[in-house]
Amino acid sequence: MVNYPQHVLISGVLIMMPESVAAFARDFRARYAVRYPSTVVHSVPPHISLMVPFVPPGRVGGPLDTTALNEATARLREVCRTVAPYTLTLDRYGTFPGGVLFLAPRDPEPTKRLYHLIQAAFPEYPAYGGEYAEFVPHMTLDVYGTDEALAGVPRPAFEPFSFGVREVVVAYGDLEVADSWTLHAAVPLGGEPAVGV
Repeated sequence: MVNYPQHVLISGVLIMMPESVAAFARDFRARYAVRYPSTVVHSVPPHISLMVPFVPPGRVGGPLDTTALNEATARLREVCRTVAPYTLTLDRYGTFPGGVLFLAPRDPEPTKRLYHLIQAAFPEYPAYGGEYAEFVPHMTLDVYGTDEALAGVPRPAFEPFSFGVREVVVAYGDLEVADSWTLHAAVPLGGEPAVGV
């Protein structure tokens, strides 16, 4: 797991999930609850992270200063203007070491391209603090702590979720507090839409 800075509001660039996916995630978490839920997972609504942590907007409990975040969001708008909206289909489960269970896209390449463009524009903010060499697009369902605990978690069949990715969002919050994140800005993807998006 990533070691995020403590006592600092964390911001991120995210692809938010539509209500159909969010409802599936909420139901899954309720049915197969973790004994000690990860506040990192539960502090943000269901999403795919493109860049976390991003520009910190202040300290927990301190004054909010979004000046640097506003400047970074303006830069992000320039990047996203060059990217066409696309269709994303989540159709399978995946796992990471440490008991992480997630939904994975059928075709990760459009999301990887978006990630690499954003990363190239913001090298000062390596995704996940630079702890992982490869970016794997995913929507975390929950973190079960160990691979052994995860092995006992059912993976019910589900119909694939397909939806258009037309924007990314910049949001921030406290990773220690459930449902604490605030939307800072929605940044549209600005190229020609893909067919069916």
